[in-house]
Amino acid sequence: MKHLMKHMLVTMVLFGLADLAVHTKTQAEELPEHSYVDFSSDRSTWFFRTDGGDRSMAFFDFFSPFDPTVKVEGYDPLTSYELEHRYYFGEDDALMVHIEDMKKMYDPYFDYTMEEDTLRIRHTAFDKLLTSGIGERSTTIQYTKKVWDLSIDLSEVEGTYDYREFQPVEGGRNKGAVTPDELNEEAGFTGKSFTLSSGSIEQKEGGVYVPLASLMEWMGKTSFEEQGYLTVQSEGLADVTTSVDRPDVEVSDIVVPKPSNIWQGGEDETYTWADYMKDVEDGERQTGWLWQSFHVASDASFKDEDGDPVHVKADRIVPFSLYVPSTYDPEKTRLTFMLHGGTGNEHTPTYRLMKEGIPVETYAEEYNYILLSPNGWTQNPIWREKQALYSVERSLAEALQQFPVPDDHLFITGNSLGGRGTLEIAARFPDRFQAMAATAPKITDRAPEGGTMVNIEGTDYDLSAVKDLPALIVQGTADTTTSFKVQIGSGESPGSIVSSVMPKLENARYMTVENGDHSYSYAAVLEPIFDFFEDQLTEENAEAADTAVLYKESARAAANGEQVKLDQNTEVVNGTMMVALSSVKELYKASADVYPIHLYDSDSEQPADYWTLVVNNQTMNITPGEEAYRLNMERYKEDAKVTRSGAPSDEDQLDASPVFTEAPYEKNGELYVPAEEVLTALGLDVTIREENVWQKYRAFWGSGAAVIVFALIGGWVIFRKRSASKSESNQRKQA
Repeated sequence: MKHLMKHMLVTMVLFGLADLAVHTKTQAEELPEHSYVDFSSDRSTWFFRTDGGDRSMAFFDFFSPFDPTVKVEGYDPLTSYELEHRYYFGEDDALMVHIEDMKKMYDPYFDYTMEEDTLRIRHTAFDKLLTSGIGERSTTIQYTKKVWDLSIDLSEVEGTYDYREFQPVEGGRNKGAVTPDELNEEAGFTGKSFTLSSGSIEQKEGGVYVPLASLMEWMGKTSFEEQGYLTVQSEGLADVTTSVDRPDVEVSDIVVPKPSNIWQGGEDETYTWADYMKDVEDGERQTGWLWQSFHVASDASFKDEDGDPVHVKADRIVPFSLYVPSTYDPEKTRLTFMLHGGTGNEHTPTYRLMKEGIPVETYAEEYNYILLSPNGWTQNPIWREKQALYSVERSLAEALQQFPVPDDHLFITGNSLGGRGTLEIAARFPDRFQAMAATAPKITDRAPEGGTMVNIEGTDYDLSAVKDLPALIVQGTADTTTSFKVQIGSGESPGSIVSSVMPKLENARYMTVENGDHSYSYAAVLEPIFDFFEDQLTEENAEAADTAVLYKESARAAANGEQVKLDQNTEVVNGTMMVALSSVKELYKASADVYPIHLYDSDSEQPADYWTLVVNNQTMNITPGEEAYRLNMERYKEDAKVTRSGAPSDEDQLDASPVFTEAPYEKNGELYVPAEEVLTALGLDVTIREENVWQKYRAFWGSGAAVIVFALIGGWVIFRKRSASKSESNQRKQA
């Protein structure tokens, strides 16, 4: 009876698939052979809910394709994906998925065709084994290509399959294409028979559905069900542990993707992956960490660097990361892009911070920001064009559809190639963002003839289009990827930022991170970045005072002729007036900010590594106990020691750093700096004065004590007069 029912279902499928068979057969009678396609995000497991929901959503996990040993810390990314067709439960309670949805799930490595009464499927997988460079920017990986070719006779609901395995091929980041071509003859076979262990191929609502678990078990996948989720995952799980033992490392049970895992970032220690996925699907979780995705086909609307249509290969599910603050309000919340760099993915801008104990979500909550991190597609994303540009536009559209914000509340930031992308995306869409912040922007490449060339020029989109857009540019002095020398250069040989950014951005602020490296400099300046964005939302940005007057050893001051009461008295050390940085903030109010800067690996509970004073778009870095200071993004002789390995020094082309006459010092949590030198260096007109007696004791004169003193003085004067008068009277009497 069961066999008869399957034959009936097959007959229905064959009639219902007439159009599909013609379509697929005319497009590809021979299924394509696949090489490894570079992509910056990978997955091993799919999750389908079995105990409720509307059966249109699935989830998948994440691991880094460049270094599978990297374990995301701070949260467990579980990305939702909306299927085009609802799944259902068919014969034998098999979970049935539309064949087109299955193709998209495993794109670009899943192809199928219908030929008469035969369904042919080819599925390709690439197992990865990290062999060297563990934890480094450039890794070496062995890729083992595996190919399954299934042929299913629908009239019998049985089939045969071939299996091919190729010899491992070495690849990795920046190591070129991975195209295995030498078969491992010992591992392959042809013509093996198989039968689906549960379910059968069915037609439903004009579509073709296949039993997900029992079909994929013949293509290198295993499945199990727990906590209301069917889990389908690769048999050869990528090593996502933090262990570096090779090649016999065992995957720790806690990181094997499964619904019963405790979710990092959860409300309590019993909150599981299954709980998280159900809350997202049921709409119970609408704020906090949310990861979503969309499928991109090769016929999508792609554009080249000049905005012209271009055809590129796609066929991929593309994820993006969202953090939505708990105070989300469609009329008040802001949104900022956070673009990743060359070794990154949709998680990198946030999880790298969390890994170092910097909870970026606290900034999102404090400032009321949605954090949107799209996937740049490749290991070295060029955000201004093709798939990466599509990812930017599509992820923003998806985010705003669910979580709209005002048009004038959009911002963009990014690090490294994400910093370059920040500049290029802003130039491409000059009216979209309120401000941008580019950190360590990688805006140079090696030139074919040697040396370097600027890569943000030569297209139809130029930074001059955003010359008035508020911009914050950040660079670390210890960066050896986008080195301070290449970025800033010297007077004789200006760097890329000096030559190609500064002349075009007329409303920019330049901030240097002392001893800041390439990947984490932005971690030290998150507060300045968010404050900079917030400043653009105020109705008026106050201008700094033109003139200021400070009085020695006094809290009295004046700005543009208006009296100002400082919280801290100025001090005099060796003849130099010292003023607390917080007093400078009081003096210039909204036009000034003071930041104690902690590098990403510093203890935030300890004193700051250095301080940054911002007055309008001028910045100054000041280090306690050191006389030398830095203005904006100037480069000095002391910086010539930090450069790429083997690069010649240009120390003789640089000036020494400017110095104070008296070293700044900390006192009661305040940093005191030479007042006149600091304010003059920032282009402010300042006058230092001594207070006269009246000014010095003005508080006294205005108090009740002064009345008593005057009364005593008056009484003494009267007493003296009376005494003198009495003496004169006595003298007359004697005379």
